[in-house]
Order: sequence, then C-alpha cells, then structure tokens
Amino acid sequence: INAEYGGPRGKIDDVIRREVTQILTTGTLIDEELINNCFSSYLLCFKEEEREDSKIKGAKIIHYSVCFVDSSTGEVNLGEFQDDVRRSKFETFLVRIRPREVLVEKGRFLRCK
Repeated sequence: INAEYGGPRGKIDDVIRREVTQILTTGTLIDEELINNCFSSYLLCFKEEEREDSKIKGAKIIHYSVCFVDSSTGEVNLGEFQDDVRRSKFETFLVRIRPREVLVEKGRFLRCK
C-alpha cells in the first residue's frame, strides 16, 4: 500500500484521488462473468405522444416509439404503436419484454386520466 499511494502514511488528512472508470447497470452489462441468467436484459427507451384520433372526432390516442437493446448480445429492436388512453398495449409490452432498465426523457411523461 505504501508504494501504491506514494510512501508511508502519516497524516490523517491525506487525500486519495479517485475517478469513475466504469458505470455498471443491469441494462448495460456486457461482461459474461457479471451476467447471472440466460434471459435477455433489455434497456428500454421510449417516447410517448398524445395525438388526435383520425377515426373518432375529439378522441385522443397515445403514440409510442420504442427502442429496446440487449447490450450483452447486441440485439437492437425498434418499433412504434398506437395505444388507448389506458395504455393497455404499453402495459402488455412492458410485461412481455421485462426491461431491466428504462430511460425516459425528463419531464415528458403524459399524465394518465
């Protein structure tokens, strides 16, 4: 330890510089030693927009654009779909892919009514 930190340690107020070298999250792991199961570990990013329904005057629909990535295998999926205001398709989508991590644009969640 003495050689690693520059000699004998005598003062309590010595400062050791530390820097972040890696950020590991469940959605971004690629090291096989750190992955402990055979299931996909998706990182999901989505954008939701409220739009006018072209079929029913005055009705609203929710449009989703999604991207989900399994960084351990390099699998990338892109898609989009329309949903009702209860977000039943989106809920089913979440249950189906079971993302480990979700990225969303700050302040862009639509409020459910």
